[in-house]
Amino acid sequence: MNENPPPFEPQQPAPAPPPGGGTPPKPPSFALMFGLGVLSIPLGVGACALFQSPEPFGYLALAAFVTVFFKGYRGVFAGFVSAIGLILLVAAVICGVMGMPKFGQ
Repeated sequence: MNENPPPFEPQQPAPAPPPGGGTPPKPPSFALMFGLGVLSIPLGVGACALFQSPEPFGYLALAAFVTVFFKGYRGVFAGFVSAIGLILLVAAVICGVMGMPKFGQ
């Protein structure tokens, strides 16, 4: 009647997963981030028109600049700067063509 319980056997804990959950996530593609940078220009212009203030575009430019410091997101800055450059180039061509003197008048 007086039986002794079996001795306590400690259970081994499960092995801990590697830090960071295994393989790191793959960064987004450069083309996708470049497109996001280009599309941020109309977004900024629309926000400026909506709020009647240039501040949203400034915040957007600052955010695009900050992405330079994150390896997978540098395409946002490249797209933003490329789109601004293209817009300025088109504006210079249009203003140059419109400002040219018309011969024969």
